[in-house]
Amino acid sequence: MSVEQYLQSLIQSNLAESPSLIPSPREERMAALERFCNNPALAKVPPLSDEAISRESIYRQREDNQL
Repeated sequence: MSVEQYLQSLIQSNLAESPSLIPSPREERMAALERFCNNPALAKVPPLSDEAISRESIYRQREDNQL
């Protein structure tokens, strides 16, 4: 057995014993979202205006392209 095969089998056997150590995709997304929300640089970003988040503003370009 090569060193690579041995290490791979060792990792797989340890992961099989402790599946909770493998983060689920949902846990990964939640952790990434938490890191993003707690980023100090985010506090410096100004909020969007009402116009920027209005339905008309969001869909205006799409509607213009369809005409």
